[in-house]
Formats: sequence, structure tokens, C-alpha cells
Amino acid sequence: MKNMFCLLLAMLMVFSASVVSFADEGENTSVTFEISEDTEFGAVSIDASPEEFAVFDAQLGDSIDAHFSNGYVLEDIPYYDGYYTRTKFPLLVNYPGTYIHLAFSSGDPLWKVSGCTVGDTVTLTVRERGKYLDTQNAMASVYVDDRAAFGSDEIFANFRPMTGGKLRENYLFRGASPVNNLHLRAGTVNALLEENAVAYVLDLADTEEKLTEYMAGEDFTSGYAAELFESGNAALLGLSAAYRSDAYKCSLAEGLRDMSRHTGPYYIHCTEGKDRTGFVCMLLEALAGASYDEIEYDYMKTYDNYYGISTESEPEKYEALKELRLYDMLWWLLDVPDGTVLDGMDFTKAAESYLLSAGMTESEITELKTAIMQ
Repeated sequence: MKNMFCLLLAMLMVFSASVVSFADEGENTSVTFEISEDTEFGAVSIDASPEEFAVFDAQLGDSIDAHFSNGYVLEDIPYYDGYYTRTKFPLLVNYPGTYIHLAFSSGDPLWKVSGCTVGDTVTLTVRERGKYLDTQNAMASVYVDDRAAFGSDEIFANFRPMTGGKLRENYLFRGASPVNNLHLRAGTVNALLEENAVAYVLDLADTEEKLTEYMAGEDFTSGYAAELFESGNAALLGLSAAYRSDAYKCSLAEGLRDMSRHTGPYYIHCTEGKDRTGFVCMLLEALAGASYDEIEYDYMKTYDNYYGISTESEPEKYEALKELRLYDMLWWLLDVPDGTVLDGMDFTKAAESYLLSAGMTESEITELKTAIMQ
């Protein structure tokens, strides 16, 4: 009996370490959680397991208020299981099996903006039930990490050559990570890199520290990719998804400079080859003179590969994703009002302007074009 009491006490202490307090207020259930900084993206991490977080009686699609113990407040933000808001808009995201974050979607680091420090807490309160449920239902998609569920290694790894504009044929590839095996795709990507004789990797997601951790793992089988990294034929950028920030631009410019000084074929990836990779590949396609249709095809192919979302299978979800992600990027890149018709716009000029604002010189941009274009 004494041992059982000690076990229950220990479990209670672990639970209390992350869930500080909760108060049932009917339709406005409030829960206070400990928080920490997400070191990769600068988001605010809710320090709770899925079971602990379940104490908070919120449903996906609800409107949430977040009151930080330092006085910072976010009101009427959506609670989603993915980043379904426009760039720089706040949300509470419970990414399946991975993390629970408060963040600005592809925007500035919330931890820094909010002024949080170690020891701060956040109180989450349900403001309105189901306010954002239509968006949650329209956008929610989950993919599996089972190779057998996909028609080919390329689809499973979200791996493909880029083909827009004057890009060299089978010379610039994109896809999931060949070193981070979080989604069990690294070995498959590694084999595809070797099969396509990839000679240089632009890793948008990782740092030296992360790479060392991956390579020390028992499940690490990516020998070909490891050789590229160890021989200096790769760049580790450790980017967030905040493609509009100066820090992102400067890091990307440095990576593209390094890439253009090496021979290809090249491979660009983040973790899934979806968001960070999507922006960078769109930028390079624009630089190479790709049309809007070519840019859309390549960008949206990711959603077909992972989720089976296409114009034929789920047209409404396809259009919603296109506006939320691709249109949002292009309207900003082109510096035009939301809703502007994109077909026929000068994407090359917009890409050049972005790279110039990132600190690249005209000669460096020309060098990059020479490296990737016919």
C-alpha cells in the first residue's frame, strides 16, 4: 500500500509539473500550463503530454484566448492541428504526435515577441466553440509513415525533380529529409539521392548539432547523404518557416551562394519537403522564369504526394490550401494586393528583388542562375 501511495504521488508530481492549474468555467474552461521556448522555430511550447493537455476542454476549431503570466495576451486565436492560418497570424497548434505550440504561422518567433522567460506560464481559455471549425475541417489532413501506403518511393519521400521555366533537366531535386528519420523516410530519400547522383544538399532545416544527433542514431542508414555532408558538399541552414524575416533571407542567401559554387545535381529539403522547401523551390522556379501554372503544379504536388489532395480528388480542399499557402507567398513576393490574378506576373523580377534584399549581389544572382538553368 505504501508503494502504491508513492507511485500515485510521483505521477501527480509529474502531472503538476506541466499542468499548473485548471478551473472549470463551463463553456470557458481554463487551464494554466508551464511553457518553454521551441528552440527551432521560436514558438511557445506547451509543456504537456497529449494526456496532460487533454485536461484543457478545447476542441479543434475552437476560438482560444491565451493569457501569459508576464501580461502578454493573444485573443480569439484558432485552435488547429496544423498551420492553417495566413502568414504571421497567431494560432494554437496541436500537431499530431509531435508538439503543442502557440505561434505566429511562418512569422516572427512568439517566444521573443511575447517577452517570455523561463518560469512563465500561459492560461488557455476557450473563447468560442467551433468558431474556426469550417477551416479546421477543410484543411485537416494527416499522412502516414508507412511505405506500403504509397505508390512509389518517390511519392513516399515527396521526391521529384523541379521542371519549371529554364531549370536544367533532372538537376534540381526536392523532397523530404535524407537524415532526419522522424517520418521514417530518410533511408528512402538517401537511396533516391544516390540513384540520381545528387552531388550537393541544401538542408534548410538542420544544424551541425542536429545532424550529429541523427547520425548517432541506431536507425541512421543514410550513408550516401552522410558522405555529402562530411565532404562539404552540403549546407546546413537551420531555417524557421519565417521566410519574410531578415534572418531567414540572410541565411538562405548564404546557402544559395554556397550551392552555386558547387556542381549539381542539387537536392533541397527541410523535414517533410513541404513548407520551407516549398517557398525556396518556388523562389528558384520564379528566378528561372517558371510560369504560374508550373509553380502551382510543383508546389501543390506535395499535397497530392502526402495527402492525396488534388484538383480531382478534393477540389475544395485543394483550392483552400492553394490560397492559404501558395497565393499568400506569391502575393507577398510580388508586393501586390491580396486577390491579384497571378497568371502573367513577372515572377523572375520578384525573385531577383527578394534575393537582392537578402544581400545577394547581381553577379551572385547571375552565378546562381547559371548553376541551375539551362
